Amino acid sequence: MTWSGAENGALRVRLAEAPPAIRRLMLVDDIMARLRDALALEDDAAIGPDDRFKDLGIDSRRALEMKEDLEEALGHPLQTTLMFDYPTPDRLAGFIIDAVGLAEAAPDAAPDTASDADAAGDDPGAALRRMLEKYDL
Repeated sequence: MTWSGAENGALRVRLAEAPPAIRRLMLVDDIMARLRDALALEDDAAIGPDDRFKDLGIDSRRALEMKEDLEEALGHPLQTTLMFDYPTPDRLAGFIIDAVGLAEAAPDAAPDTASDADAAGDDPGAALRRMLEKYDL
């Protein structure tokens, strides 16, 4: 069974191109859309990021199908017990982001905006803009 957007790493490419701060949210949304497809629910059916797959009716067969589809969409192998080890869309997304190497890297040291502004003779707004550009925010 194949859900929308599952073409040989396409999801991973979209996630990699997104700002790191929103990757997990994008993946949670994608997982919830896949759940709605797997369960033949309407697009606006309420599935929350903390809803347990088991409570939604995901059985072993569907869990394996979704795992295989996610592998294809991410272009990355995943463990067979994926949806049992990470039983909610949010927990699953957190694991996947780490597993495929897309976790947001913590900056070595956050620069002090005031000292940046003083050192460069800029106003604090210019220092903030440089910082946001540096981290692609």
